[in-house]
Amino acid sequence: MIANKYNRRINQKGLIERFIDQFFNIRDPLHYKEINVFGSYIKEDKFVLYISILFAIIIGIFGLIFKLHENYITFSILILVIYFVGGVPYLFYKYIESKIYENIYNNYTYFLSYLSESLASGMTLLDALSYLSAVDLGYLSILVKKLYNWIAWGMPFEKAFTLFNMYFEDLPNIKMINYVILETYKGGGDISKVLKKLYNDLESIKELDGLKKAYVSQQILVLYAIFVIFIGLSISILNTIKPLIVSQISASTVQTSFNFFSSSIDYPWLKFITALSIILVGISSSIVMGIAESGKIRSSVKHLAINNLIGLLSIIIFVLPSFVSFNLQVFPTNAYIYTPINIQIYGYIDAQPITNAPLAIYVINSTGDYVYQNFQILQNGYYSQSITLNNTGTYIIEAILDYNGKKYVQKQSINVTI
Repeated sequence: MIANKYNRRINQKGLIERFIDQFFNIRDPLHYKEINVFGSYIKEDKFVLYISILFAIIIGIFGLIFKLHENYITFSILILVIYFVGGVPYLFYKYIESKIYENIYNNYTYFLSYLSESLASGMTLLDALSYLSAVDLGYLSILVKKLYNWIAWGMPFEKAFTLFNMYFEDLPNIKMINYVILETYKGGGDISKVLKKLYNDLESIKELDGLKKAYVSQQILVLYAIFVIFIGLSISILNTIKPLIVSQISASTVQTSFNFFSSSIDYPWLKFITALSIILVGISSSIVMGIAESGKIRSSVKHLAINNLIGLLSIIIFVLPSFVSFNLQVFPTNAYIYTPINIQIYGYIDAQPITNAPLAIYVINSTGDYVYQNFQILQNGYYSQSITLNNTGTYIIEAILDYNGKKYVQKQSINVTI
């Protein structure tokens, strides 16, 4: 029998299961999963979400006050902390809630079977519920005990079962079955036979739901793959533009009649557009996933969390890092002694001029000795000077830029002859 098969199962609960036991605190069915806040009731999940968002906003304000956004590392950490504080508590709540609903849904077939067999054996409805209240049906046992207590205390079955059904607002299949049971009781029908039929129907529904879930899961995986491919293409396009930025800087700084760049490329704006596109596509994909999975937009929350996490990590790792362009131009590279040699240095970060950065210039002969040294502060992304060399030979001109604790080095060789 199904009952005997169920009783033979071993129920070993781990830490998460015991925590969920504490979480599953049954309240008045009229305010089930609601919290009284200043005299008005609000859903528990919304309360958790609002509190999480409030703390995330507070952290963001403190980040702005302490200027954490001005440094790439601290800004990245700030974004992740805001994201996790604002989303993880709500997602954790929904995860626990889903595990509870899954447990109740899976055990409801056993409840129907037990109840049908008990009534068929000649038990009264109250005796059958008394027996079921002592059977391990997971989290459903708590609800069954509550139903039995209501009836045992003298509450009419119709009212007690109506209150009992309020606990299944988020389980429409069970709620529909309970309506059939209630109508059968009111009409004086054979509840035992109806329960057996409902048990078979619920088993069929569970089987169909499993097939549907497997098919939808494949489609959702495809959407995840498309989103990841979009991120890869967006980052590739951004990286492809970087050489154009370097060419633009060279063309705009070197005086030449052949300037093919009529307008500048705003690299920070491109980074912003790329990041915004990734986030918006992630949100759109999540909505489609949620609707495809259950037909409800609220089901897209978990997909939104996953897509946004993938998007944020991609933005932090590949989009947010600053792009430093540091160039050394020397001309002529073949010069005579005492001929002025022009040295021009360009330093840009995200196509914006670097300012107040230490700059060192060295001229090294073929034996490795320094024949010239100069230390400056790079201002507005440009520095220029002329030097003369009074000895023939091959020289290396080396420029070192120290920016944000990182050194950027450029070298250029020249030949000096008589």
